[in-house]
Amino acid sequence: MAGELGFSELTIRAMLGHASQNVTQDYIHIDEALKLAVQRTSYEIERLLSEGAAKLDKMRLTGNQTTRTPQLRETA
Repeated sequence: MAGELGFSELTIRAMLGHASQNVTQDYIHIDEALKLAVQRTSYEIERLLSEGAAKLDKMRLTGNQTTRTPQLRETA
């Protein structure tokens, strides 16, 4: 977060009490990777939930309110 606010790596290292620059750099890179993973995962979950909600709405509009287990189709 401090990096996003524009603080230098040296300042962040001092804030965290790291003696080594390598430790600070590791945390900065891990932090960015985790944020990216969380963003991508949450966007995909949101997309899938929206898709499912749209299908449910469509089923309700067409009067097909029975619950069925989807059948897997084999492809050639």
